[in-house]
Amino acid sequence: MKSRYILLSHSINKNVPLYGGAGRIKIFQNKNITKDDSCNTFELSFSNHTGTHIDCPYHFDNNGKKICDYKISDFIFLKPVLIDIHKKKNEPISADDINIFKQKINNKDIILIRTGFETFRNKKIYIFNNPFILPEVFEFLKEKFKSVKAVGIDTISISNIQNREIGRNAHKSALKTKQEILLIEDMKLSPLKKSCNLNEILIAPIFIEGVDSSPATVLAKIS
Repeated sequence: MKSRYILLSHSINKNVPLYGGAGRIKIFQNKNITKDDSCNTFELSFSNHTGTHIDCPYHFDNNGKKICDYKISDFIFLKPVLIDIHKKKNEPISADDINIFKQKINNKDIILIRTGFETFRNKKIYIFNNPFILPEVFEFLKEKFKSVKAVGIDTISISNIQNREIGRNAHKSALKTKQEILLIEDMKLSPLKKSCNLNEILIAPIFIEGVDSSPATVLAKIS
């Protein structure tokens, strides 16, 4: 079957959901051809955790790596796997949930967790009541599946605003310096069909000096 690329990241617009409902997205057109300007240009203002984005260690560790400390090769994953762990609002993802897929995730370098919660992305429940990942998951992966370098999920965050301390600890567990598991949050995983072969994941963040994390375009090579 012929290979092709599909998009696994959401576009950014003024209505993108933000974790806990905090912050604002501003997209302002400051030059406009219809107003006799020479060209069209825009000014953009939003958090670096807006939309589909990648979290790096500096997010929770002042000595951790920042987005520009990585090479683009660090964001190319040749052994990806998608696992479906369907969860309802405020439900945690545990190590036991992951262990069910132990044969499937063995020797993989990135795990995409599809909860199905993406269907609520235009509702408040997506912001305030998303499924979340327990810290034990990352300790389990680091102990049993050392090849895993990144985890992506179709929720606004691996954290839940109702359980913020658990969320902080989960981020710290994942992003621990020198053995980090990078996090890709607010992914668009619905285009992946169960019948397709997932061959490669390419993550292209915006490389901004000094920041902990960055919005990213995520492409999947499938066949």
